[in-house]
Amino acid sequence: MPVPMPPPLPILAALAVLGLAACTQTGAPTVAGGPAVAVASLDLPGSSACAQEIRAFRALLDRDNETGFVGPTVYRDATRDLAGPAETCRAGNDAAARAQLRAVKTRFGYPA
Repeated sequence: MPVPMPPPLPILAALAVLGLAACTQTGAPTVAGGPAVAVASLDLPGSSACAQEIRAFRALLDRDNETGFVGPTVYRDATRDLAGPAETCRAGNDAAARAQLRAVKTRFGYPA
């Protein structure tokens, strides 16, 4: 019985190049846009604890989105869900806003 011959080296090299070419990404990561971004612009009062924490989490979400750590859908949903804690914070209920923020963080897998 004849022994099968391996494919010629040029074919293997071409397949390797094609495989690597398929793995490259060109351009910047996709940034979620639309209404969720505007909702979460977070016009929050001064230096209250809830305002600082909500702004810090939003900045983290923005960085994670820019680097591709979170997908556009997660980014959109998480920034949308910040509207509740932001509204509670604007109303002056710091403790409730921080509790709502912890719930949002937990829902999306961030440490609370």
